[in-house]
Amino acid sequence: MGLPAQPGHFGRLDSDILPALILDILAAKPDVIVVSGDLTQRARRHEFRQARDFLNALPFPKIVVPGNHDVPLYNVISRGLRPFANYRRYIGHDLEPGFADSEIAVLGINTARSFTFKNGRINRRQVAATRGCKPIPATSRALSSLIILSTDQRRKASVAWSAAPTWP
Repeated sequence: MGLPAQPGHFGRLDSDILPALILDILAAKPDVIVVSGDLTQRARRHEFRQARDFLNALPFPKIVVPGNHDVPLYNVISRGLRPFANYRRYIGHDLEPGFADSEIAVLGINTARSFTFKNGRINRRQVAATRGCKPIPATSRALSSLIILSTDQRRKASVAWSAAPTWP
């Protein structure tokens, strides 16, 4: 059973909800947590520090990919030259992490781009990375503990596969 949760963007989020959300996630004991971008509101250092502290409180494997809000909006130089500098500094260097065990594989796909302000894009390299993987049939496994943290339930930043692809 997935447990979708929407804590919101750090920087706009009511931090009073975090202790209860952390307790709920700890009680669920997930196999993996998928965070599908937009950890921050404006990609500021203090927002990334808050997001890092939240993620560090969750002792489970995590797939975390950046979203368009995790790229600086107003700092045009950073947006163009080092769009993921703060993300890499505080969250992780891998922008497209993967997770695989004997039952599931999850590939994080970074759809955020420097000069795309809304929605995301998947490039040819990312599409090629998914070739040869078979989608998991809905009835093949009841994934009892997948938690997806997302600020937009429509975002398709992570895809579960039945066989682990070679991560790019």
